[in-house]
Amino acid sequence: RLRAVFEHWRQAKPRSTDTLRACERALVLFERQLGDPPVQALSRAQGECFRQGLLALGGSTKTACDRLGWIKSLLAHAHRRLGLIPRPPWADVVIDHQGGPSRRPWTDDELRALLSLPLFTRHQWPDAPKAGAEAAFWLPLLGLYTGARLGELCRLTVTDVVPAPGGTFLRLGETGARPRRVPVHAELLRL
Repeated sequence: RLRAVFEHWRQAKPRSTDTLRACERALVLFERQLGDPPVQALSRAQGECFRQGLLALGGSTKTACDRLGWIKSLLAHAHRRLGLIPRPPWADVVIDHQGGPSRRPWTDDELRALLSLPLFTRHQWPDAPKAGAEAAFWLPLLGLYTGARLGELCRLTVTDVVPAPGGTFLRLGETGARPRRVPVHAELLRL
């Protein structure tokens, strides 16, 4: 059953609380819509039915796509790690999702205005309780010099800063996903 696959997947490697919650929410929707069939009995037609059910919930197509993706990940785990099925039955079941509007790059004037704030010129950390303190200084700079997503940067810990023979790197990526190494720019090291 997919619930048992989820439990095995959960214990296979460390995963963030948000990751576990998101996958379990998708699993609950799966169980509500399709019941509790054996994984070996799942068909592509049931995948299409689940896909239509997710779209009928009325949320964004991104949310529906993410939820379908979690179930497909569990089915891939049932195939690759547990050998329960010869291949994931929903591999070609998709929800077309187009990302949001693309963001334009900051202009030189906008960057100058940001970096001329007292936060950057005099290291005056914001004192409001939820203003980020030192993170308000470092996150924009890390974003500028790495191109990484803010969500990835916010999850960094000291153990994600990796000195190596070629320089210092940041280890970025979801918990449980294959991390990637991003070089730390010399200016960040200087700061």
